[in-house]
Amino acid sequence: LEFLKVKSPDQIKSLLKSYNPLKDTWIVSDLKSKQEIQNEAIKNHSYYTDDAILRVSDFWRLWIRRIEPTLQVVSNDFIKLLVQHFVDTHGDKLEIIESEISTLNKAIQEFAPILLHPASDDILQEWLAVQTTEKKWHRWYQLPKVCLNYIVNEKKVIDSKWCAAYLQTLDLKLLSWDRKLYVDLGSELSSIEIGLFKHISQTQDVVLITPDPEWKSKFPYL
Repeated sequence: LEFLKVKSPDQIKSLLKSYNPLKDTWIVSDLKSKQEIQNEAIKNHSYYTDDAILRVSDFWRLWIRRIEPTLQVVSNDFIKLLVQHFVDTHGDKLEIIESEISTLNKAIQEFAPILLHPASDDILQEWLAVQTTEKKWHRWYQLPKVCLNYIVNEKKVIDSKWCAAYLQTLDLKLLSWDRKLYVDLGSELSSIEIGLFKHISQTQDVVLITPDPEWKSKFPYL
């Protein structure tokens, strides 16, 4: 696992000269970045393969299909419909009123990466046990937990943004890649993704490209 600090985009263009579309995979954050790398690959090599340049969301979705093929990756709008259906079915029993549906959906999106972590329940229960303030967080932890279980385990679907977090619950021994990886996500690289790439680096070279601009000491918040 290698962290490569870049001062400017020109360094990335220079790095692309050593990038081999037949042996390496370049991971990007969005379609615009993907198109830029594709153009550079054509310019330098005249070709690229399907798995040579991937958006990170597509990369994790690919692993969901390989390791957990019964689970379907869906859009956020479809998740909202399932939350509505969950409330329609179980709302009375769980004392969820109609006006709380949007709050529940937001809570699920916020808590999903935590709730999908294998050790999350013990950690959160320990944290909640020592809280001395109003116990509202107990309810807004339990409701998303129950609803997320309904969405993922009963309906067998998952939001594309949860794929990396969900992979933590599966057998990571199956997570391997036969190409060298260049991970070019800038500041959008999450701690969950770093953990997964660290695991892949046990069997394959992984280069994490991290921004290190000259102006960072003047603007530390940015």
